[in-house]
Amino acid sequence: MAKQSFIPGPDGAFLIWLLNLANQVLALMGVFNLTQSQVDAMAADHLLMQGKNNTLNAKKSEYSAASTDHRTTRTAVTKRVRALIRQLKAHGNYTTAHGELLGAVGPEDTTDPDTAKPVLTVEANQNGNVVIGFVKSIFTGIRLETKRGNETVYIFLAIDTESPYTDSRLNLVAGPETRQYRAQYLLGDDLVGEVSDILTVTVPG
Repeated sequence: MAKQSFIPGPDGAFLIWLLNLANQVLALMGVFNLTQSQVDAMAADHLLMQGKNNTLNAKKSEYSAASTDHRTTRTAVTKRVRALIRQLKAHGNYTTAHGELLGAVGPEDTTDPDTAKPVLTVEANQNGNVVIGFVKSIFTGIRLETKRGNETVYIFLAIDTESPYTDSRLNLVAGPETRQYRAQYLLGDDLVGEVSDILTVTVPG
């Protein structure tokens, strides 16, 4: 039976493995007639990867914070804009022509409930939460299912009527965890349309 690569895939495990390698190369320097430059290069590679990993994690955290701030701000701005448009449409002088000028008349909705399929987005942040976004369209919301770790079947996660949904469950075991998500639209209490494409995300451990 073929063996898997001895080099770990996940960054955290790779750094631990690399540190052990650097330490063992130093300890076995005489056994394998290694030069000091080879030992120093191994130690330098570990420090290099540690620095790159720290930078990557910081950027991920920065992106997550900016993404959350953007999403929160857009929600607040949209709420204020909708309130203003409602006020204008309730005014006696309002006409459809005004609505067209304001960009406040939506296009005709041609969504077919029998064939509609949710389009999901997923983002895992450094806090271990997964944010699942979706377009609500004309529907009441979505029924969300998930599978993670070694699970072999999808289980019910939540019914959500407003995007996004935050999955704040802890990982089943210590370390990174792979999760999959899929959803179907709800119209009232009824499931309609097709099941979404499956999205996969790795949650930091």
